[in-house]
Amino acid sequence: MIFLKEVITFELHFVLYVMGACLVYLLIAPLYMNTNIKRKLFFMYIMIVITILYILYEKIDPTLFLYHSIPSILVLVILFEGPIPGIATFIAFNFCSCQFLGNDLWPALLSSFILIIFGLYLYKRLKQSIFMVKGFATILLVSVYLITFFANPYVHVHGNALYLLTSTLGTYLSTWFVSYIYDNVKRQEKMKEELINAEKFQLIGQLAASISHEIRNPLTTTRGFLQLLNRENITDENKGKFIALAMEGIDNANTIITDYLNFAKPNVEKIVPIDIKTEITNSIPLISSLMTISSIEMQIQHQTMEPLFILGESKKLQQCLLNLLKNSIESMPSGGSINIHTTLKENIIQLYIEDTGVGMTQVQLKSLGLPFYTTKDKGTGLGLMVVTSLLRAMNGKISFLSKPNKGTTCLIEFKRVVK
Repeated sequence: MIFLKEVITFELHFVLYVMGACLVYLLIAPLYMNTNIKRKLFFMYIMIVITILYILYEKIDPTLFLYHSIPSILVLVILFEGPIPGIATFIAFNFCSCQFLGNDLWPALLSSFILIIFGLYLYKRLKQSIFMVKGFATILLVSVYLITFFANPYVHVHGNALYLLTSTLGTYLSTWFVSYIYDNVKRQEKMKEELINAEKFQLIGQLAASISHEIRNPLTTTRGFLQLLNRENITDENKGKFIALAMEGIDNANTIITDYLNFAKPNVEKIVPIDIKTEITNSIPLISSLMTISSIEMQIQHQTMEPLFILGESKKLQQCLLNLLKNSIESMPSGGSINIHTTLKENIIQLYIEDTGVGMTQVQLKSLGLPFYTTKDKGTGLGLMVVTSLLRAMNGKISFLSKPNKGTTCLIEFKRVVK
């Protein structure tokens, strides 16, 4: 029974090594390999490395390696990954068999070559088949290899008949089992890719539908006023009014397209050190008239007198600040106050913009930044998307805290740089 224990130990170790290779492939390949050929090559490298480690650190019967490990791995690779990994594995396994285990080259080389030929034939025809069909193909390919191997007059197998029968049966079981494992790995990988693609297509569809809806509104308005211009006896005053309204509709459509393009590809051209406190000071005059009309008071406080430098672009940062301040002002239709203050915590610059507006619910907070989501009657929902995209391009983070009727706090964080 000693030989039976050796065969079972050999089988278990072999299967565990293959499962380890599949696990490494499943964890790494979907994250870093964006093309099918790269994934095939990566799988080939894993199998070669695992095989070398297996031969160097495991106690292996050289003959058992010939009619167990070689057909099991070759069937797996050729049937699931195709020609390039299959041929590379064919070369690597025969080289390792001769170089490290001292086996004769020609018996295994001839049998594995015939297996490669049959395997490539089946690979093309069973590429999209279910595992039940591929499982039958694995048994067939192993049989082809073993028949040609044992029929070779130069093959001399050590051990009694029971040892040979047990190890041969183990070859079939191991090949089927590792193929089943890897088929599951491939299916998991494919399902993950399909899920990611489905989410992308869903987002694209929602975005396209939203853009079409938002652009259609101003274009419909423009078309209506242009039609009114064709009426007879229209006064010059009404003509000028209709033209102005039509132009406003076109400008609105252009604004939506521009905001979308800024979101899709934030244009931060000149990344240089800029002082946040200076940018706040320069932004206030640009919105002071709107604050006066809306009866808004503003307070600015800085925790430190030192300059707070970040890497960014002055105009883009001012665009973000103006957009956020405009949102705060519009949330206070009956007047209120805005408090802007900056702090420095562990080399992180924190900029707070607090208002006393109508606030938002938790559901509204979670929806902020989604395409065309807005809490304003005449908003497009793209402004905050652009702000988020521009801040991200300048390595900034933005978050919100709000409660209904208690105002909203916007927090922007940057890493401080030394000028």
